Amino acid sequence: MKSVPFYIATVAILIGVTFPVSAQNVTSIFGHEIYVSDQDDGEHLMIDGTSALNDGQVIIWEIGVAGDAPFIMGWTGSGGRMCASVPFIISFATDTPSVDVLPIECGRLPHKIGDGEILFESPGIPGNPGLAYLWTPEAGFTSTTASLIDPGSGWDAMRQREISAPNGFLAFPDTRDYLRELAGDAFPDVMRLISGPPDATYRGTRLITSNCVSGNCPFGGTLIIADTANRKLYLAWATQDTAPGKSRPAISEWPEDLRQVLQDWQSRW
Repeated sequence: MKSVPFYIATVAILIGVTFPVSAQNVTSIFGHEIYVSDQDDGEHLMIDGTSALNDGQVIIWEIGVAGDAPFIMGWTGSGGRMCASVPFIISFATDTPSVDVLPIECGRLPHKIGDGEILFESPGIPGNPGLAYLWTPEAGFTSTTASLIDPGSGWDAMRQREISAPNGFLAFPDTRDYLRELAGDAFPDVMRLISGPPDATYRGTRLITSNCVSGNCPFGGTLIIADTANRKLYLAWATQDTAPGKSRPAISEWPEDLRQVLQDWQSRW
């Protein structure tokens, strides 16, 4: 990959290491004035004196070249904790730079720079197709098929402390199937609530994870507790309207100390 360091007057294309940049220091990139302006209605991405993007927060993060296509990448979002910023790309393929924003509601996907393209991808697993978008200067972002991986076992991942959110259990067929069976007919309800700002704590052989729904914290979310020694999962979910929510298995099957965790979690509603 080629990366582009910048300085006040111009940006020279050099082979190097891409690094975060401060938008306030940028005045000229690829022959155009690019900077971020903080105004009353939020931050504006300014290109040659014209606002090209407006949001609560606009951050320029990476300047580079995909093959022969120069680009600037950054993040745009409300700046709040409830919904992570999404990537945007400025393309310089024509005389007039264009701006494309990754078409997902909030959050980021890992990206890989190729020859004239950038792939944003969360690989799929059996039972979950994943998510992928390909960016090119000509077409902007287009949805594409994500690659498939064999994720292995969720229980092995927990032993390596690789799961840190309730939706992390969905990345592994064994724990995803366990949750589907545990929730039964309510599994679609759980899926609607399982993604968003998470908390996670490993306590010996147990993992306690919870989340609140992106854009609606703290008024909906899930609690999942994993007992890795016995390979058991304990699940609860709720919204403000359904407080204190539902739990699986029956509360009589929860160990006493985990009932207290459940009660503490339910108290937020």
